[in-house]
Amino acid sequence: MSGAEKKDVGIISDMLQALMNTASIEHHAIMSYFKSKDKKFLELRDIARNVRRRWLDRIVKEESAEDSENWCISKHILLASMAYLEIGDRYYSMKKLKEAQEAYEDGRILMGLLLTLNDIKA
Repeated sequence: MSGAEKKDVGIISDMLQALMNTASIEHHAIMSYFKSKDKKFLELRDIARNVRRRWLDRIVKEESAEDSENWCISKHILLASMAYLEIGDRYYSMKKLKEAQEAYEDGRILMGLLLTLNDIKA
């Protein structure tokens, strides 16, 4: 899905949302393993990681060493964006609208960076 041609905004948005949530599953599974030492959480993490890798491959095309950096940075952008959206939700539920808007905007800015980094025009 990388390239300068214009893409379906809806499918890109849905894919990014799915990728963010899948990366969160990975992170949460590791935290659950640390707490419980139950190896089922490591298995869950592996499954989620493989799914994320397969779908992130549709956004980040590795053709050079520079692209492998894009892959890693893209993953971290997804995680950070998801975290800011969750922070926004927490602030919103506390009726702290200014803070919520700031967190939502930072999440949106990061998603824009991911699209720019991977030369996706939506």
